[in-house]
Amino acid sequence: MLHHLARCRDCQMALLQAAGPLHLPTAAPSGEEPPAELLVRLRQLAQDALREQSFPEIPGFELLDILGQGGSATVYRARHLELGRLVAMKILSLDYVAQPQGQARYRRGVEILAAMEHPNIIRVLHAGTHEGLSFVVQEFAEGGSLANLLHRGATLRPDEAARLVKLITDAVAALHAQGFLHRDIKPANILLVTRADRSGTSTPQNDSGLTIRSQGNQRFIPKLGDFGLVRAIDDRDELTSEGLVVGTPGAMAPEQAEGTSRLGPAIDIWSLGVVLYELLTGRPPFEAATTTELLGQTSRDFPDPPSILNPEVPAELEQICLTCLRKDPRDRYLTAASLSADLAAFLDRPFGPSRSTHVLLTVSRPLWKHRTLITWLIGGGLLLFSLWGWWHAETRRELAAETLHQLRLDMARDYLEDGERAKAWMLLERCDVDKRDAEWKYLWEQSQLRN
Repeated sequence: MLHHLARCRDCQMALLQAAGPLHLPTAAPSGEEPPAELLVRLRQLAQDALREQSFPEIPGFELLDILGQGGSATVYRARHLELGRLVAMKILSLDYVAQPQGQARYRRGVEILAAMEHPNIIRVLHAGTHEGLSFVVQEFAEGGSLANLLHRGATLRPDEAARLVKLITDAVAALHAQGFLHRDIKPANILLVTRADRSGTSTPQNDSGLTIRSQGNQRFIPKLGDFGLVRAIDDRDELTSEGLVVGTPGAMAPEQAEGTSRLGPAIDIWSLGVVLYELLTGRPPFEAATTTELLGQTSRDFPDPPSILNPEVPAELEQICLTCLRKDPRDRYLTAASLSADLAAFLDRPFGPSRSTHVLLTVSRPLWKHRTLITWLIGGGLLLFSLWGWWHAETRRELAAETLHQLRLDMARDYLEDGERAKAWMLLERCDVDKRDAEWKYLWEQSQLRN
């Protein structure tokens, strides 16, 4: 935001009116890095403007500054006066509360969120009304949102992206198990807590966070938030009219973009795929100048495979991502739990050995005289176990490779039908040499034809 202010004189004037006179140098030309002195002055000016704002007064809380603002609510960073801890307070706009659907959605979202107990779902601490203002108090995410992290230019390695999406997928699976859909999973609704979880401990069994190397090995606990659009699974939404699109364009599934009120868990699977795609490539799967065009792309087009935009993306993870983004809901993962299982399998590579050395060193004295036989038995068992693990891993890799190959052929055919031969050529070029059958050769020849 400060970089925008450094280049936009109109926004600087608006801040000047809000916070009083403050000399500013000429706005930085577009495309040039603003001087550090200008950024410092703009930050001071923005803070002065915030202090001049009149925040609502909620008993027991001190509102400090605004974290975010939308059409339905404003989120503040606040301090719980009695406990002395920072919290996030969402205050609904009066216009939103005046709508019967808005009030009902608010109550339903708060009730569902308060009932959820999961380490990767944001916690509700309090909810209430004061002088006509409806508010909900949630735990404060010091790391901001995943969207903020990405906007700051942060990059995640493929394994870090898979880990983060798996944790959020586990939270979605818990929500689905309670019979509800989220309907608005996106980076802005994934919050990053940087302090320890309630247990205060972290073990491989209960670990709910991840370390991001590009952020100085800082540890985050990603948490799913904003349950304002939650609704029951396979139940007609009485709060949404047929044909009305509810959700965020670019993050919603094709069937959700069409405005149907009959939706299932597959819409959240799609949104998880969108988050994974953006983490792997640095951009969403579809981008357009208008909302109408974006919704059209979502319903009609296929996204470029992540490996075209980022060659470091492993084939197995690309297959998982593209499976989430299948147009037909029946072709996606049937459950969030099955998506989580595939992400866990990807993260568990390579296959690990057992503790044979420890077993041999601690063998009891009565068995020591049979040490040769025992060694052969343990060695044979380890060999069989390793062979089974190798076979299992090879089978999964072969299945993943075959599925990815077919996905590439299908998408290349679609590109050719749309006249995008260059994209089709790039996809076909990435196909394994030993899988280039008659279908591949036909598509390859088509990609070489000139208009």
